[in-house]
Amino acid sequence: MLKYLRRILSPDADPNAKEEDGWTPLGIAAQRGHTETVAALRAAGGR
Repeated sequence: MLKYLRRILSPDADPNAKEEDGWTPLGIAAQRGHTETVAALRAAGGR
């Protein structure tokens, strides 16, 4: 997950990009209980 998070948080990446199944990184992290990842994604503009 951290490798993916680093890509998402890069300056030119969209933190709200959806997977093929419609999930966003924030949704995946929240579903799995990764509170620190959720906080980082939200700080980067994730919805």
